[in-house]
Amino acid sequence: MKKKIILLSGIVFLTFSCKKENTTPTNEESGSTKIALKGEYAATIKDVDGNSYKTVKLGGQTWMAENLKTTRFSDSTEIQIIKDDASSLSFHNSGCSEYLHDASIGKKYGKLYDWYTIDRVKNGNKNICPSGWHLPKIEEWKELVEYLGGHEVAGGYLKQAGTENWLSPNKDANNASLFNALPGGESILVNSDKALFEKLGSTGTWWSYNFDEEDYDVSALVLILSAENSNVSYRNAYKREGLSVRCLKD
Repeated sequence: MKKKIILLSGIVFLTFSCKKENTTPTNEESGSTKIALKGEYAATIKDVDGNSYKTVKLGGQTWMAENLKTTRFSDSTEIQIIKDDASSLSFHNSGCSEYLHDASIGKKYGKLYDWYTIDRVKNGNKNICPSGWHLPKIEEWKELVEYLGGHEVAGGYLKQAGTENWLSPNKDANNASLFNALPGGESILVNSDKALFEKLGSTGTWWSYNFDEEDYDVSALVLILSAENSNVSYRNAYKREGLSVRCLKD
């Protein structure tokens, strides 16, 4: 039996395309269809506890896109965990705590750390951030703020959009930076055996590795975001306060 081969007079062209995976979310994924993204997701990292963190490239910097949750330094040394008011954050008594000592809040917003935990002069030169990362100086925070257009508008770009985790009005929040800033609140020592927790949902406050040289033993500079406006502001915080931490890649 002979087989017949039929030749077609036309030529069929097949077109193939290779699509590179994009690690930068679309505007829809970032919660808005009108903004231009200013950040790009980078590699996920882990701390020594095994907590995973998204990271984001912003200008020449790479930041953690979540608040720190670790209970150990990068060398695996344990950080004192404050579990109740009887052992609350105290002056010259380093440690970390969840807001209201509630693990479910800590899982979402991260832990609150006092200065004596994060200060490498005070803690024996231990790094609270994952290896290859560090607590940012105020100048590094300000570099981020300037990249995002200055202190009057940068807060809106940094804050997570919506009012699921921020209180209303969460003014101008669009998270265009992908930094996903959350309002983890603060803990403040009221007396030797009780801490006052406040501002969850309304305010995010982050340590910097800077201090008032004239009053080194008392205060350090921090960055603040508020649900009420799109500003970035700074203040001196008492070192016994419990505040949020973000880490910056070396």
